[in-house]
Amino acid sequence: METAIAVVTEISGEVYARAADGSLRSLQPGDQLFAGETLVTAESGQVVLDFGNGEVAEFGPNQALGMTEQMLGSTEPVPFDNQITDPSVAAVLAALDGEGDLLDDLEAPAAGTDGAPEGGGSSIVQLVRVFESIDPLAFSFDQEPVEPFEAPIGDQEGELLADADEPDLPETPNILPPELSLSSSHMVLAGATAITTARGMIDLENFEQGKTYNPEYNGNRIAPWQGLSKNVIEAELDLEPGSLNHFNPPGNGTVNHDSNVNVWDGKLTTSQVSMKEGTGIQFDWTFYNGEGKASQIESGKNDLVVLVITKPDGSKEIIQVSSSEELQAAMIGNGEFNYTADQDGTYRFDWLVLNGRDTSLDSALAISQPVFTLNGTDYFSQPVDLTISASLGSALPGESLTVEISGVPADAAFSAGTDLGGGVWSFTPAELEGLQFLPPVGFSGELALTVTASATLDGVTETASGDLTVRVDVTSNTVSDGSAGDDVLIGTDGNDLIHGYAGNDLIIGGPGNDILFGGLGADTFAWSLGDQGTVDAPAMDIVGDFTLGDYGVDAEADRLDLADLLSFDSLSDQITDFLSISLQGGDSVISVSHAGDGAITQSIVLKNVDLTTLGNSDAEIIESLISSGNLIVE
Repeated sequence: METAIAVVTEISGEVYARAADGSLRSLQPGDQLFAGETLVTAESGQVVLDFGNGEVAEFGPNQALGMTEQMLGSTEPVPFDNQITDPSVAAVLAALDGEGDLLDDLEAPAAGTDGAPEGGGSSIVQLVRVFESIDPLAFSFDQEPVEPFEAPIGDQEGELLADADEPDLPETPNILPPELSLSSSHMVLAGATAITTARGMIDLENFEQGKTYNPEYNGNRIAPWQGLSKNVIEAELDLEPGSLNHFNPPGNGTVNHDSNVNVWDGKLTTSQVSMKEGTGIQFDWTFYNGEGKASQIESGKNDLVVLVITKPDGSKEIIQVSSSEELQAAMIGNGEFNYTADQDGTYRFDWLVLNGRDTSLDSALAISQPVFTLNGTDYFSQPVDLTISASLGSALPGESLTVEISGVPADAAFSAGTDLGGGVWSFTPAELEGLQFLPPVGFSGELALTVTASATLDGVTETASGDLTVRVDVTSNTVSDGSAGDDVLIGTDGNDLIHGYAGNDLIIGGPGNDILFGGLGADTFAWSLGDQGTVDAPAMDIVGDFTLGDYGVDAEADRLDLADLLSFDSLSDQITDFLSISLQGGDSVISVSHAGDGAITQSIVLKNVDLTTLGNSDAEIIESLISSGNLIVE
C-alpha cells in the first residue's frame, strides 16, 4: 500500500507529482503525495503541503522535492516511557533544589571499594524524546533547486519543456504516415434513349398510330427504310435463330392474339453496366404502340417490347416486357423493369422494339437512364468503381489504420463504410476492397473527394491525404440510323450513343464523350484532330463491341483509325510517345497523347477486350495491332 506523505492544501499555477517512471500527474487541492514521488512546481507554480500534526510547508516556483517516509511527523511519547526508574533520583533532584553537597546524597560508584549500596550497580536516566513546538513556516526541508520551465498546456500527460534536469517523459511512438494510393475515375454512361422500328427516329411528342415513318408509306416500303430484320437482330445478339418468335403475350382483355408473334423487323439499343452480385437495376420504359386496331393485333400484327440480358459469363435471358395486345390497342403504355445481378462483372441490356407480321406500321420505345440499388429501397446513379489503396507505413504492434472520404454529396453513398454525417464517410482497410461510389440519381459532371488515411498508436496519429476526382459523362443524343448495309454514321459535338448495326460501317463519334457500337461486319471507328479533349479533361470514347482479327480477312474484324488525330511520323517518332495500353478490369484502355508529348487528351475503351494478350510491352501490342490492320496511326 502506498504511504501518504503530505496533502495539498493550497495551490496556484501548475504543480505536478512525478512518479519514479517519470510520468506526471497534475495536483489539485486535496490530492496526496506518496513516498517515492517528487513534488515539481512550474514557472508560476506555488503549493502548500500539510505533513500532519499541523506541520505545513510552502513551496514556490521551479522547485523539486522528493517525498520520503522520514518526513512523517512522529507520535508524541507515551508518559510511562520516560518515568524515573530509580528512587534515588528523587533525592538528587531535591538536593539540587536545596543547599548542600550533592555528593553526600549520591550513591557510591559501583566501581568503588565499598561497592554499590544494597549490592546494586549505577542507575541510568533515559531520555526517550525531547519534543518542542516550532513555527510551522520555519519548518524547512532542504529543497532541491529546479531550472525554470513552462507548464504544459492541456492534460496531465503533456510534456514539460525543461532543460537537462526536466522530468523524464514516456517515449512518443515513432510512427510513420500511412501509404495512400488513389486513382481518379471517369465513366461514360448511356443516358435516356429511344428507338423505332423504322430506320430513323420518330418525333415521339407527335407520335401517331397506324403510320409508316421514313419515308411516308407508299404501299411497299423498301428494305433500306425498314428496321433490322429479325434474323439480323438475332445474329447481332448471338441468339439462336427463331429465338424472337417464341412469345405469345397475354390478352388481358377483349383484344386477344392466341399464338406466337411472328417478328419481321425492329431495332435495338444497348446499355452496358458494371454490377456486383446483389446489385439491383431499374429501367423506366414507355412503349409507343403503332398497332391501333384490334383486328390488326388479332391477325398477328402484335408489336413487342423485348429485353435481352447478357451476363458476365455470356449466358442470356430473353424477357418479353410489353406488347400491343397487352396495351389492348392503346397508343402508350409504360412501366418499370427491375433486375438483380447474380454475378460480378459487365452486364449488357439490349432493349428491342419489334414489328409483328409487318414492316409498315411503326412502333417506338423510350428507355430511361437506369438507376441502381443495393438494398431495394435507396436508388443511385450507376456505381463507380474506386481504386483506393491504404496501408500502414510503420506497421508497429497495436497501430491502427482508418480511412475517411469527405466532400460526399448528401444523396450519394458507398457500397461499404459508415456515414459519419456532414459529407464524411469512414472505412476500414477491408472495406476499401471493391469499394464503389454511388452518385445521386441523375448525376453528371465532376466531383472532387478528399481521401485521408490515419495511422494511430497510443494517442499519436499520422495522416496522408489526397484528392480523388469522380467524373461522369452521360450520352444525350442517339444515332440509330444504321441499317443492315454499309453506313457512315457521324455523331454530334455532344455525348452520343451510336449504333452501326450490321454492315461494314464507318463510325465517327466526333467531339465529346461517346459510346459506339459497330454491330455485325468489319467496322471502322475514326477520330480526327479536334475530337480529343484537354489535359485537364481528356475525352473518353467507349467502343462496346470491338473485334480483333485480320482486318479485311476476318469478316468481323474491326479497326481504329487515329491517323488524323495523331501527329505521328514513323520516320522520326516513337509510337509509344503517342499511345499507351492498360487493362482495367476486363477492358483495354488506349491512352492517347495526340501531340506525342506525354499529355493524355483522349482515351479509348475497348469493352471486354484484352489487348495485353498481343505482347509483353506497349510497343509489341501496338505493332501487333498495326500489322493485323486493327490500328491505323498514319
